[in-house]
Amino acid sequence: MVCQNSTINNVPSLSSSSVENNNNKELQQENNNHSVVRESAAKRLLFNNNKKKSSSSASIKQSVIQTAIQKILDKQQQQQSKTSEEEEQGLYATQHAGRILIQPSPTTTTTTHKFQDLLTVRVSSPPKDDLCIANLRLDVFANLDSYIQSQRESFLERQQLEQQRRQKYLQNLDPYGPPPLASSLDSTSISTTSTFMDSGRYKQNLEEKFRQRSCEVMNIRRQKGAVCLVASVPKIYRGDVLAHVRNKELGNHNLLMSKPLSTTRINNNHFEDEEWIVGSVECSIHEFYGTSLGKKYSQFSPTQQKQSPNLLYITEVAVSPKARRIGIGSALLQGIDAYASSLDFSEIYLHVDVTNDAALKLYQNAGYQVLNKFDKMYMEFTTSLNLQDGKTNGRNHYLLKKKVL
Repeated sequence: MVCQNSTINNVPSLSSSSVENNNNKELQQENNNHSVVRESAAKRLLFNNNKKKSSSSASIKQSVIQTAIQKILDKQQQQQSKTSEEEEQGLYATQHAGRILIQPSPTTTTTTHKFQDLLTVRVSSPPKDDLCIANLRLDVFANLDSYIQSQRESFLERQQLEQQRRQKYLQNLDPYGPPPLASSLDSTSISTTSTFMDSGRYKQNLEEKFRQRSCEVMNIRRQKGAVCLVASVPKIYRGDVLAHVRNKELGNHNLLMSKPLSTTRINNNHFEDEEWIVGSVECSIHEFYGTSLGKKYSQFSPTQQKQSPNLLYITEVAVSPKARRIGIGSALLQGIDAYASSLDFSEIYLHVDVTNDAALKLYQNAGYQVLNKFDKMYMEFTTSLNLQDGKTNGRNHYLLKKKVL
């Protein structure tokens, strides 16, 4: 009986341990299932994130590509609009080519008339007149003799320094110094270079470069709407003009013309080989773009079909040194007034060097007034042209203005 009781008593204990083992297995299985679920969920989340990242990176790449394409298209459109605008301005500048602004006096037939009656002021005809204007500017603005002299002095000074350095090097006074340039220290090469600078060929090369650059600049500015006005006299009176200028310098103001001015000669058209261009001036409006002065006086231009400054700026006023003091400068200013009035400009502006008393007096006699350079609007305009005090070779300038009647 005892054995049965012990056996019977031990049965429940065995059954409880097996139940616990089963429960542990179920828990472990459940944990394994949960871990599998979590791993699969993590994988799905990672896949979705990668998918989102790939899609977002693809969208970013696509947006970057679209932005770059749009920038290229905008740039091309700007270039096309700029090109068309320059073409319109160039057409606007050349459509008045050859237009006569001041004609010679047809009633003067005596031999004692003034030289102002011979002058014709007209809009230049590119490219026919460009070389004549370039030669005129060469005579007025290019001081090549002083430039060649300064270049020669600089060259000789540089050669002298090299010779001194060579002597020190040969005498071992400066053993650690750089070796001299033997080719440039040759006396023959020095004399040859100096002779070439003194020769006419060197000056001719400089003159040709100046003419070429002047024509290029005129063409560039013409594309922006600038025009040149020229003053000319018939070539048959060139000798009389030169003699008159010489006599005036000597104090003899009385001079009879060798050839009377006929009405038929005046009414005929002046061709390039029949006239002598003695003066030129450039008129433009693009200097006012982007300035407060240009914005203040801007209005719609029916010719250009856009907002344009109603102002005119004149520069490069040149009168031949062989034909000065006979009224050419005044005739050019009258031609500017006629040109500005015909195109409905309201005001004319220009800059003049403060030391050029003769030009300042000429402009003031023509009705120009000196403006206050400390005015912010005028100061901004002067600075935009790089003509503020001391900026250009240490020179100072007045800003002058005239209202167009």
